[in-house]
Parts: sequence; structure tokens; C-alpha cells
Amino acid sequence: MPVILRDYQEHGVTRIRASLQTHQAPLFVAPTGAGKTVLFSYIAAAASAKGNRVTIVAHRFELLAQISLALGRFGIHHGIIAPGITPDPRALVQVASVQALASRLKRSSFTIPTDLLIVDEAHHVQQSNSWGRIYAALGAPPTLGVTASPIRSDGKGLGVECGGIFDDIIEVISTGELIDQGYLAKPIVYAPAERLDLTGIRSRGGDYEKSELADRVDKPRITGHAVDHYQEICRGLTSVAFGVSIEHCQHISEEFRSAGHRFEVIDGDMDKDRRKDLIAGLGKGIDGLVSCDLIGEGVDIPAIGCAIMLRPTHSTGLHVQQMGRPLRPIYADGFDVETMEGRFGALAAAGKTNAFILDHVGNSLVHGLPETPREWSLAGITRKQRKAEESALPIKQCEKCYAVYPAGPICSICGHEQSVASRKVEQVEGKLRKITPEEAAAIALQKKKERRQVNAARTLTELQNYAENKGYSPTWAEHVFNARERAAQKRIDNQAQSFLRLP
Repeated sequence: MPVILRDYQEHGVTRIRASLQTHQAPLFVAPTGAGKTVLFSYIAAAASAKGNRVTIVAHRFELLAQISLALGRFGIHHGIIAPGITPDPRALVQVASVQALASRLKRSSFTIPTDLLIVDEAHHVQQSNSWGRIYAALGAPPTLGVTASPIRSDGKGLGVECGGIFDDIIEVISTGELIDQGYLAKPIVYAPAERLDLTGIRSRGGDYEKSELADRVDKPRITGHAVDHYQEICRGLTSVAFGVSIEHCQHISEEFRSAGHRFEVIDGDMDKDRRKDLIAGLGKGIDGLVSCDLIGEGVDIPAIGCAIMLRPTHSTGLHVQQMGRPLRPIYADGFDVETMEGRFGALAAAGKTNAFILDHVGNSLVHGLPETPREWSLAGITRKQRKAEESALPIKQCEKCYAVYPAGPICSICGHEQSVASRKVEQVEGKLRKITPEEAAAIALQKKKERRQVNAARTLTELQNYAENKGYSPTWAEHVFNARERAAQKRIDNQAQSFLRLP
């Protein structure tokens, strides 16, 4: 069956081709689940059809396998350069492991003519590392980089002036647009009511120093809460949990296992066949994986419906990659959705409508939601700029259910109207004073009266009239009305799911 590109993928191909006419190395940025592998496989197919030699590099066995599968869908004969695989030097398209290719290029007898270099997970590329040395050893050919997070962990950019190799950046679609168009599942994000104390932990390479971070977060209280919330919110949903170290991941796995959920540790140093078996076992005996620096990027695992965040990070890029893991809307082949006990109930096996993110370390409160608009740049971002962006994030945490949602007076998850106290308070000089019981009672009575008035306003026009009388923002009425519509639809969906679960 021929592969048909989506509209935004076709637009991306057009933009990339135009950029390669005037730039040496454009960087294509698209969210997790946008189909970047399909897009660059299409480009590789078109290039090889004209007799051009294409080299595609990636750094994980799982990524090499995904790329090979995508090329096969386009009917492209290709060779693979990786340990344990017989090379095929005659193929115009080569898929290479970064480690294997860098090692072989050190030998003067090894050559790999390249007219177009394609770099997957290109946020790793620096002029001074193995990726950059491969680029130089191949003669700095025209290059296409692809990534969901075009920024290094230390906030530095990927442009030439920042020590990278890229000289143009291309974006054609955002995570929010993919969600709206039905290509990604809608995320439901929960964060802790109290922020985790991470003061005093040193940084290394732009992120928390791992050993100190592990000591701070590897606590039975935190891990135990992760198990409790998993059972309460999405029990039975296949998941991936992100830990700090191997030992931390093992402790997470043990806590879930003791509660009757089979969670297996997976990391990049494992034998590739063992990793393959663990990923294939999701939903088929394995309830979840606990990842240590593996499933944070690139690897397609559509069976995941929940991400459990137990690793704090300074890195917006790592946060974006991890939160993107459960957003793919299609479950893995053979995954029996109807056996799940959680929120998804008996949803059709063809797909899912929501993805859950249980953020126990508050990363979403620092870096935002999957659909939070982001402005990427090859120049990166300074620490001062990052702090300013974090303080201005258009998000809010519900005081009732603790969900994190796009800012507004009504929680988009549970429909709760946030109290005045939870909104931004004007700062005035003066000492704090104790509020008397009589004053507190009067305030509570006034709030109750206002809630009744809001509830009595059923139409958008009535809400707009109320907002005008109260001096609220002109958008307040629309937020309230839309939240009610979403809550009503959610109740209908829940009733339908309950009906489907009946024997």
C-alpha cells in the first residue's frame, strides 16, 4: 500500500527542499507523533530515485529498526551499518548507528559516499562530538536534521554559532494543532499539590547532578504516591515511568510490583534483544516500563497511555520528549484495550482519546504542558530567558483535582471554578493581619452567592452580561461556557463507557 503523506508533512517536504537550495543544514522540528521518520524516509526515497546516495544516522537500536521499517514501507532497498549486521555497500540508502559509523570512519580504508545526510534526534549534534565528527568526515554534505526538541540540555542552541551544524530551522505544525486535528491524544496532566524541594542540588551539563538528584527523589513516600495515583487515576493502563538512575528505577519497579502491577526496568545499556522483548511485552503481560535514559526520545511505543514523571529536570527538551511518549493515538498491534480496568474502559481498540501524565515532580509546572506554545531558535535560550518564560507560562493548577491545564478560571479537567484566592493577587505594602471569623464567614457567603449567580447564567450571553457587571475580562464568559461544554461532553463519554463495560 503506498504511503500517503499528511498535509503538513507535504508542506514540510516542500519547505525542506526549498531550504536545501539555499542552506547547508536545515533542522526540521515537529512534535513527537508527527511522523518525522515517515517524512525523512519519503525524502530519502525521492533522493535515491535520482541516484543520490543517502546516509541516515541514529543512536539507538530501536531507532534504527523504526527507520528500516519506514524505508521498507516505501520499498527502499537499504543497507544497515551496525554491530552484528552484514553491510550492503551497494545500497544507495544506508541507515547507520552513530557509534558504529564513527568507529568505522576512523579507518582510512572505509568510505561511505554521501550526497545527503539525514540525522535523527538531531538535538544531540555538536561539532565536537561523534555526530559532528561524522558530519565532518563525510565532507560536510547537505544535511537534514530532525527533532522534537531543538535545544541542548544546557539550553544552548544547535546553530553553527552555538557549536552545532544547523543554519536554518523549519516548523510546520505544533503539538496543540496535532491534538486538535486528531493525530495525537489529548493529554490530561496531574501535578503535586506541593512542590518538591530541590534546593541545594548541583547542576552538571545543564541538568541536575544525577547522584544528588537520585538521593533527593528516591524516597518511598514519592514512589508510593506514584503507585497510589496510578491505581486511582488510570489503573491497568500501560505506562512508562521515568527515573533518575538504575537503582531509582529498580525501586520504582519494586513498588509497582508489590502492588500487583508488573513494571520492568529498561535502560540503554541493556542487550538490544532484551529491550526489544520488554517493549513488545507492553500490554501483553507487562503493565509498564521504568526507563533510565532510553524512552525519553524517539522510540515509538504506541501502547503507552500514561507517562509517570519521577525525574525532575532543568531541560525543557527532555521534558518535551518525555511528555510526548503517551500522546500517540493508536495502540500497538494486538493490545487488548477492552481488558483494561482504568479510565479508558472499553474504548475501541482502534485508538484512544486521552493520554495521562502523572507528574509527581512538578516538571509541567516549570516547563509547561505538551500543547504549550513554544518558540524554538537555533540560538538556544539563556538561563535568564528560561526563567522569564517559566514565570509567564500560560498554565494553571486546579485547586481541587490538581490537574495542570491552560490558564483560565475553570478547570478544563474537572470543571471546578477556581477561587479568587488562587488567582494572582495584587501586592500592596503593609503588614499581614488576621482575618476574624465574622469576616471569613461574610467572604464565604459572598462567594456562595456569586457561584449561584454564575450557575444561574446558562447561556453565553448571560455569562457575558454577568462578566460585564463584575468587571471581569471579556474572555471570562467564553472560558466558563466552553469549560461547561467540555464537562458535559465528558459526562456523556463516561456514561457511554460505563454502558460499554456492562456484561
